Amino acid sequence: MLDPADQIPDTLDDDIGRLLAQFRGAGAGTTAGNAAITRAIQAMTDAGYVTIHGTYKSYSISRIGQSCLYDVPLDRRGNLLPFRGKRVRIVVVSNYGYNGKVIMAGTVV
Repeated sequence: MLDPADQIPDTLDDDIGRLLAQFRGAGAGTTAGNAAITRAIQAMTDAGYVTIHGTYKSYSISRIGQSCLYDVPLDRRGNLLPFRGKRVRIVVVSNYGYNGKVIMAGTVV
């Protein structure tokens, strides 16, 4: 479980960060917003981000397009185990079921 106190605001100005900012500016459910999140998902896939299925409780972010940075501890287990000792960006890209979230995570510099 990711403690909200350990989250770092995502202020990175890279391609993915700009696409997420476009999505947040356009809003979910709009044509421009849908195009921006689709491009962001493709950019994250191209950058080697992994897809994780979780819940709000697991990562403490809930809205599509919401993101944060997180320094993964060396003793971390579960879905973030491959990122031990690294800083990752965590992004909600979709919802499923009653409480499910599709999250993408990848290393950032």
